[in-house]
Amino acid sequence: MALVFTRFSTNDIIELAQNPKYSRELERVSYGELELINEKIGKIISESHYDPKLFEKLLRLRSYIVSKLWST
Repeated sequence: MALVFTRFSTNDIIELAQNPKYSRELERVSYGELELINEKIGKIISESHYDPKLFEKLLRLRSYIVSKLWST
């Protein structure tokens, strides 16, 4: 099932972080969209108090996105 990002909502990003195959989902995302997702992950982390497992998944997703941004 492919995720469709229309507004990059908090719930969309949390769902993406919980998806073990997020790298496959992000193959079709543009550089600008990756930057937007990265910014929103930062806001989710700083403004919310999620459980430790979700926090770890968000950090892992953010790390992956940053590595993709730097490699392009």
